[in-house]
Amino acid sequence: MPKFTINQTNFSAGQISKHLAGRYDSKEYLEGALELTNLIVRPEGGAVRRPGTKNIYNGIAGSRGIGFQIEAGKAAKMLFQPDNTVVILDPDSGTQTLTTGIGTRIHAFDYAKVRSSLIIVDRTFTPKELKRASNGTWSIADWVFKDGPWEDLNLNPAYKLKPRSAGSPHFSASDDGYTGTGLLEIVNKAGNANNWIGTSGALFDAFSAGRKIRFRQVNTQSNPIEEKWAVMTINSKNTTDVNVTVDPEYPILLVGTNHQSKNWRLNAWYANNYPDRVALHQDRLWFFRDGWSWATMGSNLDTFSPSIPSLNDDTYQVTNDSGIAIEGINPTSTTTEWAISYQALHVGTDGGGQIIQGQSTYSAITPSTVSIARQHGLPCSSIKPVIGRYLYLVDAAKRRIFRLEYEYLYNSFLPKDISETNHTMFDVGILDMEMVNYPWKMLWVVLEDGSIAVCTMDDEEKNFAWSKIVLANNLEARYIFKTSEDWAFPSKEYVHIVDESGDIVRFGDIETRAAESITRWQYRTTFPYGQTGVIYDTDEYLLDNLTEYSSGVSFNLATLTATQALVVKETYANYLTKSETITPANDYQVGASFYASMRLKPLDYVQSQTSNKKDLKAITRLFFNLVDSLDFQVVEEGTITEGAVIWSDVKIGNAGDNITIPPALFTGEKEHKYTSRESFAPVLNIRQTKNTPLQINSISYEVNINEIK
Repeated sequence: MPKFTINQTNFSAGQISKHLAGRYDSKEYLEGALELTNLIVRPEGGAVRRPGTKNIYNGIAGSRGIGFQIEAGKAAKMLFQPDNTVVILDPDSGTQTLTTGIGTRIHAFDYAKVRSSLIIVDRTFTPKELKRASNGTWSIADWVFKDGPWEDLNLNPAYKLKPRSAGSPHFSASDDGYTGTGLLEIVNKAGNANNWIGTSGALFDAFSAGRKIRFRQVNTQSNPIEEKWAVMTINSKNTTDVNVTVDPEYPILLVGTNHQSKNWRLNAWYANNYPDRVALHQDRLWFFRDGWSWATMGSNLDTFSPSIPSLNDDTYQVTNDSGIAIEGINPTSTTTEWAISYQALHVGTDGGGQIIQGQSTYSAITPSTVSIARQHGLPCSSIKPVIGRYLYLVDAAKRRIFRLEYEYLYNSFLPKDISETNHTMFDVGILDMEMVNYPWKMLWVVLEDGSIAVCTMDDEEKNFAWSKIVLANNLEARYIFKTSEDWAFPSKEYVHIVDESGDIVRFGDIETRAAESITRWQYRTTFPYGQTGVIYDTDEYLLDNLTEYSSGVSFNLATLTATQALVVKETYANYLTKSETITPANDYQVGASFYASMRLKPLDYVQSQTSNKKDLKAITRLFFNLVDSLDFQVVEEGTITEGAVIWSDVKIGNAGDNITIPPALFTGEKEHKYTSRESFAPVLNIRQTKNTPLQINSISYEVNINEIK
């Protein structure tokens, strides 16, 4: 009787694609599984149970969540809702709700965190600033920026601007010049207004209400007077006049009604043509739209001008601190999908990736050195990239995740597919993603079916292990973000998701049990439990005398004995998860069962040795770490049955009372028999009712074939 022994000592390849089923000679096959559900692969190779979740806030369906790091160890959570509001959960001031003015564009806007503000942009509305005051109160308003950005300078002598000297309303005179509201006309070269822009055409359409005009005042072309610009906002127009309001900071000269000039600009941002992407890079705010890029002045994030010099713009000299305006060079790109600062300023478009750089890839960007360099031709999606050691982006089809890595030979950042070992996991499409850098490096990806794919990687971000998380109660994830709410260094990052009902749900600690001290016990004479006679509800605390107190009855501290203690609920919460078939209040509920599925690879090694097999018998041995005993069942693929089958020969150790002691090593084995002629994949359905950590270390198969034909 042929006998084969197959050992798998780690799961560092994670869940692998079904297309690797025949590659039993490959490293990925030897170190992977066909399915890892509700398990996460550790960087060392073991598979651990996923953390539990806790409901943070109940919002409105269709909401979008964003994390806002205030300082080390302190973060706010933002929930943008489709009813034109944003709910902010601030650690200092509590819950606040603001009207945003964003409307239903919550899924389209882009944003950049700038110090204590969030700059929000979308093509349909004026850029907005969501700002936090030092006392924790928030406000939102249109972002006020100065002098720009502007379109190209008009040099057509047929279209010269001139403030009207007569008619009503008329500008107000002051010591600084003319301000207030008045009439502006466009005169042709002959100096009359009879041949104006008419009632249609590109120029007539351009002079729309709300747009600004920057007007260089010149007496005559041959005899210019004082070099000065006036800035005004268009209120309305007709076939002969434009009603404008002059900015008092940039007035018309007192002799301005005698001035006419061909040197004027219209502002580049106006209704339904505002920038739709934003990034902070090298202490400049960068904005993007339709292939154009604008940057504010260095260290002056609300001012754009002066920018690129133009003819007859002599008095506004551009220096290295000036603003920047540049048009993209990629002829196949029509849409800027995202922009992000990572070593260089990366811009993803529907035609590929490019960077905005100075004299070289990593040098400072100035108006005199700015250039755009094409990097690759991978079309990008609008999903915001995330940064670890490398930059990670999603392709336009939302089916692949790529890592950008600088290649010295090509002097470019080139993409590498990191989802290549499990493309089938992303067949449903990608919605959102987030990178966690500590305690492990993990990429969390929300999929269109509402599940979450988790990629664990090593410190060098070269090896990847994918697994899958299914939320309890059939909840579907929509957005994901992270916050750091731990004052320790390096600070741990916690993952939050927004589900389809608009609720914010937080995952617990993915590494260790959160303890109040080095010991497991907190006696009633120890703060904060020393308030004798005070009754604590069991929703907040657990009674621990090596069992769980979860009957739902409030407990009086005065009745504690010397062998009993109260432990903060969060001590256990990090490892409490549940099956999707159980509906407690949240995943942290004590006693809720944990369900995970590990579908092993088909035994293609055996399959390759024979074309027909009969009476195949296999013994599977499972090695795992845990604090308490578990119930397991091993069934054939597609035949998950009810009821637990306790594994035989389980060796139980004693972990001790101190939670800092590593848990005991357990081993178990199960014999199961198959008569199928097909290759098979055993399924480990792990059902756990104890609130204890779990790590699967290795699996071995001992396969016997009774008959070969």
